[in-house]
Amino acid sequence: MLNTLKRISLGAALLPAILVALLQAPLKGDVPPLFAAGLTLASCFILWLPGFALSAILRFESAVDTICAFVMGCGLAGAMLFIGWFIGRPVGLAIEVLIATGSIAVIASYPVPVRDLKRPAFLAIVAAVLYIAIAADHGGMIHANARVAYRYWDGPDNVIPQFFTDAILKGRQYLTPTLPGMGDWQASDRPPLLTGMMLSAYPFVADTQRDALALTLGIAANVLWVFGLWAFLRAIRVRENVASFVSVLVILSGPVYMNTVYVWPKMLAGAFVLCAGAMLATRGPVTKLRAIIIGACVALGMLSHGAIIFGVFGLIPLFVTNRRHWNARLIVICAVSSVVLYAPWMAYQKYFDPPGDRLVKWHLANLHEISPEKPLEAIVGSYRALSARELWTNKLNNLRMIVGVFPLPDTIQPGWRDNTAGEIRRHQSTSVGISALFGIAGLLLLFRRRHEEWFSPLLKVIVSSTLAYVLIEFGGSYWAIAWLHTAPYSLLLLWVALGPLLVADSPMLSRAMLTASTAAFVWVWIVAAGRLSYHGTGMGHTDGAMTAVQVVCIIALVWKAIVWSRRQTAAAPIKYRQDTRGELASVALHRRSEH
Repeated sequence: MLNTLKRISLGAALLPAILVALLQAPLKGDVPPLFAAGLTLASCFILWLPGFALSAILRFESAVDTICAFVMGCGLAGAMLFIGWFIGRPVGLAIEVLIATGSIAVIASYPVPVRDLKRPAFLAIVAAVLYIAIAADHGGMIHANARVAYRYWDGPDNVIPQFFTDAILKGRQYLTPTLPGMGDWQASDRPPLLTGMMLSAYPFVADTQRDALALTLGIAANVLWVFGLWAFLRAIRVRENVASFVSVLVILSGPVYMNTVYVWPKMLAGAFVLCAGAMLATRGPVTKLRAIIIGACVALGMLSHGAIIFGVFGLIPLFVTNRRHWNARLIVICAVSSVVLYAPWMAYQKYFDPPGDRLVKWHLANLHEISPEKPLEAIVGSYRALSARELWTNKLNNLRMIVGVFPLPDTIQPGWRDNTAGEIRRHQSTSVGISALFGIAGLLLLFRRRHEEWFSPLLKVIVSSTLAYVLIEFGGSYWAIAWLHTAPYSLLLLWVALGPLLVADSPMLSRAMLTASTAAFVWVWIVAAGRLSYHGTGMGHTDGAMTAVQVVCIIALVWKAIVWSRRQTAAAPIKYRQDTRGELASVALHRRSEH
């Protein structure tokens, strides 16, 4: 059995190499639809390979620890590649070879923990293929990221990682004074992790195919949120089948889809912070290795997108709850792990491309232009200029915006204002008020479920993250207000997951929510969105192959969700066993519900 798994792993490792080799020669015309799906699978294998290798080396007995190590491994490879390519092409290529050959050698020598990774991996792969099938429909993969940008958002922020990658491949002299293609924005204004992860394959394909690969690599990186959410739910003692059911409904959520294919790395940041939260929430003594992984995941989240800092504040209650397992030495180890990973980017911002603080002052001080003052000086000065009434109004408007009762800005796709489905997309893209759509209906059962083990830690994280965001974001203008696209996306994922969690034990309510959410997703984000324009032109006709892929993926997700919902309604509370490392690993045992 072990030899079979090794052969499968080696075959999976060779698949990306084959597809990248095919992309060396430019394809005639657009990327064929089914090839786009294959390219997405290859992108997943390429980006996830170091994660599989690291999880095989560490060999945790806890599934939560294994998944977190996997996600961290994917991020560490990206961080190493960015540093290597920044130093120079020979160093970058050497690190490419080291990561690829080392990962394959490890997978060939050590058993990959398939049992712990298979379910979130299945969900993530199906989500990635479904998402590319929707995003590439009605127009294909020509100018892939630009097409997605103008289909869903009135701006090219999702192309920034690709611009960053193009510039660093030409040489670091092209990174200053501004990032090519981004006006007066500097490279140091945007964290580099997704750029580093894209460098795992982007340099090795023909220039004409890089647009397509940039989109699929971005989706493969962003869809790591499935692993992060899965690990967090399991860590707070959500049963396995419930976590699976909830993950399906989150996949079929409009804002999660849009922010995964619009490949700014916010979903990626959410994945890392949810992994840090999962390890903080796991019962049992904190080991040095766990402290290192927590610190690394926080740093990797910050290297993905700075807004995730509000999500980090949400982890404080988890630390306080389990503080008896921490001591000063473990806290120092965790902090050092985080600082070591983040320090190179701080040095880049300070010495190579200063000041690198434009977005900090933008969101925390409402200053939009580059200015000489330090961030703290700018923040203090902006708050001193406010009256008490203005301060109260700013924070109240932050809250109104995030829950969806504030007038919406016009930076969303203009065509969305013309019909009901478009208005739903606008609201789902700017607030959490209806981001879960039918999922938030589960709040009606809020107090009935408060006895569940997962209820308290989940609510604490959601409330503390929301308060941190509402209170710290400056407000006062559309550019510094607390709308969804500047929120920590760990918070978005948990908000969307809350409704399905609250109805999961009811067969009737859970299936009703699954049906309604699936129908709404198909209508709002597939059928009605197919008519959106790209630079004033039509999006093209529906592609039959892409439609078939969409149907197969949605049927697979819905069918598995129904199977999991049937199994979990008779499940027992989670019991715990002591594993060989002295850590508590949760084991779900089936029994009849007490309700």
